[in-house]
Amino acid sequence: MTKPPARFLTTSLALAAALSLAACASGPPRGGPRGGPGGGDLGSAYRQSAFLSGAALLFVQFDADGDYATSKAEAEAGAQREWARASGGSTVLSPIQFDLWSAKALGGPNLGPYRLAFDSNVNNEITATEFAGAIVAKFDFWDKNKDGSLTRLEMVERLPDVRRGPEQDGARPADGPPGRGRPPRI
Repeated sequence: MTKPPARFLTTSLALAAALSLAACASGPPRGGPRGGPGGGDLGSAYRQSAFLSGAALLFVQFDADGDYATSKAEAEAGAQREWARASGGSTVLSPIQFDLWSAKALGGPNLGPYRLAFDSNVNNEITATEFAGAIVAKFDFWDKNKDGSLTRLEMVERLPDVRRGPEQDGARPADGPPGRGRPPRI
């Protein structure tokens, strides 16, 4: 059996490495891969972003009967339990107490609903009535079909579909200067 010349092996390995590098360096088409499993455009609904707010965590927790839906009665009872937990027996919640509760129950004070949604008279004190009222108001807001029950789907908040144009990606506009559509610095 004859061995291939060393030069042939070296050239073959270099070519394989170059092709591998080129394959790794290329990515999906701009804007991500196109189409779904069967091919074709999935439609704008699949391009939207969505999230569950901290309040959704509460309403999921309020589902006492485990039917994957929270009734208004479950939400009201849950609001009373959360008030007892948050207030620790006090008649009002201070901003600091609310932030401590929010960090535990909602995942943090910056996830919403925010303190001012609970403090309806903006006096820096949240009463049991204000607390329960804010939770019921969120329930009513999410209950789009007004059937008195919140499903998981109703709690999903959709974000607007924000698309970036070529100018925002750093590409040169067809009739303008390079660099995000701004004139060059002089």
